[in-house]
Amino acid sequence: MNLNQLLQKRLSEYTELTDLLTKFAGKPAVFSTEAPTDQMQGWQNGVQYPRVTYTADMQANAERNSQGTLTVACYTDKTSLIILSLASAVKDAMRDTLLCPTDDTGPFAFAWARTDGFSLPDVNTMGQIITFDIVEYPDQTTTDPDPQIALSRFVKKKFPDYFVLGLDKPDEILETGDKPLFYVEVTRLRSTTGPTMNTVQWLLADMRVHVLYQNSAVRQKLCAACAELIAKEEDVPLDDLSPLTIVSSEYDATADYLRTGQIAVSTSYGILKTSPKQHKIEGVNNSYG
Repeated sequence: MNLNQLLQKRLSEYTELTDLLTKFAGKPAVFSTEAPTDQMQGWQNGVQYPRVTYTADMQANAERNSQGTLTVACYTDKTSLIILSLASAVKDAMRDTLLCPTDDTGPFAFAWARTDGFSLPDVNTMGQIITFDIVEYPDQTTTDPDPQIALSRFVKKKFPDYFVLGLDKPDEILETGDKPLFYVEVTRLRSTTGPTMNTVQWLLADMRVHVLYQNSAVRQKLCAACAELIAKEEDVPLDDLSPLTIVSSEYDATADYLRTGQIAVSTSYGILKTSPKQHKIEGVNNSYG
């Protein structure tokens, strides 16, 4: 399934939301982009409200650290008092939930951004628009040795019962309310100096660890425990068994766990050059006389 299909599945199968909706063609009134017209056949008992439409705009926003925007519009007639319940159910459906398409994109999380009310007096309708930032957690596996994989394996070793993206295979819809989830990403990779530079290239890798879990108190305890465990390690083995040295580890309790991650880890490691660098001797005058 692609992202749009998974959004349809999530919203149309989330019971706390669908129990509040009318039905169209026997299914909960959840529609991508636009709903059928009020005059179309298929509305349950001729009732067109409450209903929901959604749109995913995959346009990246660097300032908000997002890969796009999800907009969900809840509609009801002005005689209904459930509009706040509709909006709350939509937020609950997407909170700390990952959608994992099978088309080599994602996984995606959804960070609530804002809620706006509206009224359509011509059709006696009111509603709320809930906007989410779409945050992508891509597979960052790159080269061998891979610092992201090494730190992910360390986290998995220390927290074997929890989910680690990149190592554990997720379902299409993954709810972190059932089990905490860790995601490690590389945010910066740069070269540096070190010993034996003629055969080894030294690199600094800055990484962030995201910890997702609906219970905030448990989430903070997991973050603190993870940061302490990383800090106590001098190094973590890479795929080739060379060391990924832990330079520093910092836990920020105020950080946005969806967008930026709560734990910052600085590391260093070396990779062998293809062949030793041969230094040229220039400017030598070899003529005698």
